This record gives sequence, C-alpha cells and structure tokens, in this order.
Amino acid sequence: MEVSEGEPKVEALLHFTVVLAASLGIGIEPEVALILSVIALLPDIDVFFGFHRMYTHSALLMVMVGGPAIAILSFFGLGRFGLLALSLALTHPLIDSFSDYTLLLWPAFRKPLRFDFSLKLIGASPLKISSESGGRTKDEIQNPDHLEGPLATGRGVVISIVILFPFLLKWVAA
Repeated sequence: MEVSEGEPKVEALLHFTVVLAASLGIGIEPEVALILSVIALLPDIDVFFGFHRMYTHSALLMVMVGGPAIAILSFFGLGRFGLLALSLALTHPLIDSFSDYTLLLWPAFRKPLRFDFSLKLIGASPLKISSESGGRTKDEIQNPDHLEGPLATGRGVVISIVILFPFLLKWVAA
C-alpha cells in the first residue's frame, strides 16, 4: 500500500506518546519519561532549516553522535540515561520510515528508505523495503514546501489515549 498524497503523515503527538508509553512501561519515573519523550521529538528540528527527514532522521548518524555523547554522560554517572535517550530517540526515524521516505541510513546509504508493512494470510512478505525512484528524492526532502504533517490529529489523539490508557488508569486509581 503506497502512502497517498492525502494520507496523514506521522504526527508529533504519536512520536511523543510512543516514547512516553515505552518509558513508563519499563518503569521510568514520569518526570524522566516526559523528558525522554521530548528528546524523541528533536529529530524534527530539521524543518526549521528547510529540510525534513534527512540528517537528523538518520539512525546511523544518531548512533555515531550518540555513542560519544553516552561516553561523556557516563563520566558524570548519566550513561544509562544517555543510552535510554538514544534508544528511544531512534524510534522517531524508524516510525517515520513507515509513513514516508527517510534517509534512515545516511551517510552509508544515501537513498531514502520507506518500509511498508501489511499482514496478509496469503501472499508476499509482510514487510516491503523500498528505495525506488518512485519515492521522494533528496531534493524533495531538502526543499519541502510545507510542514509534512500536523502536530496532532483526531486519529493521533485516539491512538495516544489507547496507548496510554493503562497508565492513565493507574494514575487515576492511585
């Protein structure tokens, strides 16, 4: 299934919610989970520089920069936080790769990638990886004519509530 022009892109709220739920799910304190969720939004800072889903969305570049940053944080006793922040920040480009072409492995692989997942009872593999020319080119990514998606949509709010529902129940019951 190709993403049509009218189909909504992944919104910031979902990037935030996925990391918040993952953090809370492994027992991270809510205050730290909120900080990690904001860190997961940082790859979208690239829209302020006239491009989107390029260098700040490269999982490979995140690991190359994150490794030394974790080493420095370890010196101050914050290595675990740095490793957790990097791991959860990596969800951002991965999630984006399921909705549109992203330079996920830049600079090693310079073509934008897109993953398409559909589960069928009979048929081809459920995961399709595409870097075909039918996808967005580097120039199209570098020069977007608009922000690709809203900060939140009704669909995203409903999905976020469903994802966070167990934590909301626990919070209300406490």
